[in-house]
Amino acid sequence: MFAQLFAAFPLEATARGGSPGWAGSVLVVNGGIGFLVLFAVPAVMRAFGTIGLLAMAIATGGLAIGLVGQVPGLVPLLLLVAIFSAAEIAVLAGAEILVGRHAGGRAVSTYFALFNMSWGLGGALGGAAGPLMAQAADPRAAWALMGATALVSLAGLALYRRVAPVGIIRDGTIGTAPQQDDQRSKRTSTGEAHCGG
Repeated sequence: MFAQLFAAFPLEATARGGSPGWAGSVLVVNGGIGFLVLFAVPAVMRAFGTIGLLAMAIATGGLAIGLVGQVPGLVPLLLLVAIFSAAEIAVLAGAEILVGRHAGGRAVSTYFALFNMSWGLGGALGGAAGPLMAQAADPRAAWALMGATALVSLAGLALYRRVAPVGIIRDGTIGTAPQQDDQRSKRTSTGEAHCGG
């Protein structure tokens, strides 16, 4: 879905603006909003938690892209791009936090490499689907269908919430390696034994 910032959105901006130069306006809006949203993400995360942030961002992004086919004009399109961009940055920030917790200080590069590979695969699929969507016979239905893919992501997030370790999804915790926890427990036990002796 988020690959459309570099696929369907620029094509739509070009069509509505009447010039290829308007394609760049999508990236300008995306960059500006992305920078500002980073300042708001920590506050939203504290209020709703990481999973809550992800759920709201995915739903907001899906709604924004689904409305593109319903709203005519270039300015409304760029407003939807701004909303979509805010959702993208929030999803990326929340996802990276969860990946870091899963890594827990062990093989961090491997965890993030796999995360980036999955993000890249999604981008490749979205990049291929974007031009097809922009040239669809019924653009309104095509944009709505793309927006509906957010429901798949929300279902996956709900499943993840059920199966992920509590220490990972609980906010305010840092995923530490099990061996570190074991060492802490041993030190605590040893200390108690000394105090008892």
